[in-house]
Amino acid sequence: MKKKNQKKNQKSIVQLTPTQRAELLSYAKMGDGFMLLPKNQLPSAIPTDLGQKIDSAVLIVSGSGTDNTWVVLNLFRDDTKVNSIDHHPIGCFITGSIAPTEAVIIDHASFTGRNMAVPASYLAHLSANGFGDYLFKYPPLGRASGSLAELHVTDKGALDVVVKALT
Repeated sequence: MKKKNQKKNQKSIVQLTPTQRAELLSYAKMGDGFMLLPKNQLPSAIPTDLGQKIDSAVLIVSGSGTDNTWVVLNLFRDDTKVNSIDHHPIGCFITGSIAPTEAVIIDHASFTGRNMAVPASYLAHLSANGFGDYLFKYPPLGRASGSLAELHVTDKGALDVVVKALT
């Protein structure tokens, strides 16, 4: 059940360690586009309490051919207590080849498709395999990677909300 009067697009800043900075910088070097990441490949910049609830994520890189690159992860956060999988964006802005010193996490994001209903097969996967990687194994749109032009409206929303929070 959703709480009333929650502020939308609440941003939290995460100060990055040198290791976390290097992880996010390495994503920027992958080039523009998106790809699904399994739980075990998610960056350590995700706070532990949030990371425990993440199934997998969509990595989005935009602007890699320029000196200004956005790296955003649209995290698939388990919220089965309300029969939902919540999209939870985290991202940073990279200038040139300088690793970012901080990232932003957006709580209670407001964009189209931010929540998706839990399919029955997800619950069966949890029972058989435990938590994690269902959406990596069974991509919601049937695609594990693609160009920015092919980015789903939900992931575009996650990118947009991070860009807005950092500009």
